[in-house]
Amino acid sequence: MINIAHVTANESKYFPRLQNESSRTKIAPRAIGYGSMNYHLHNEAMSSVSSAINPFFLKEEIQKHKNIKKLIDISNFGKNWNGYGAQPFTQSLINSVLNLIGNLDRQPKIFPTGRKSIQLEYELTNDDYLEFEIFEDRIEVYKEVGENEKEFEISHNAKIMNRIIHDFYEYKYKS
Repeated sequence: MINIAHVTANESKYFPRLQNESSRTKIAPRAIGYGSMNYHLHNEAMSSVSSAINPFFLKEEIQKHKNIKKLIDISNFGKNWNGYGAQPFTQSLINSVLNLIGNLDRQPKIFPTGRKSIQLEYELTNDDYLEFEIFEDRIEVYKEVGENEKEFEISHNAKIMNRIIHDFYEYKYKS
């Protein structure tokens, strides 16, 4: 579930627009956290917290909102959206990616592909690279760290993705 209660009052202007967009594009409301009991309980709890927010956390939350908006835009792509005959993305894939994005500790850059998939990318300043290509039935992972390349598949599971992402960033600090 995407937890959007952590941002400042200034950032809250994004929520109604996202909620309206989700109903217009038939994205399941629970995919972006609206209407859940946890969202409302957490929102109440956060209203009593001081305005001092961890800058890293705030940056990730803002990026999460940008990623949600980008996925909503991607969900509206029609036939031949890339000029090479690409098909529109299924609502099932969009909802799956929304759910994953909502549960990732670090937010990626998001790109549509012409292979009926959505790609999530992470890149470090030393050019190490991590990519998740999300299909309806699987996630293909490509990882390039230093001179080592690795490719493998995982299921749609944010915990597994977070472990891979943490390992990727951990490597940066060990080097």
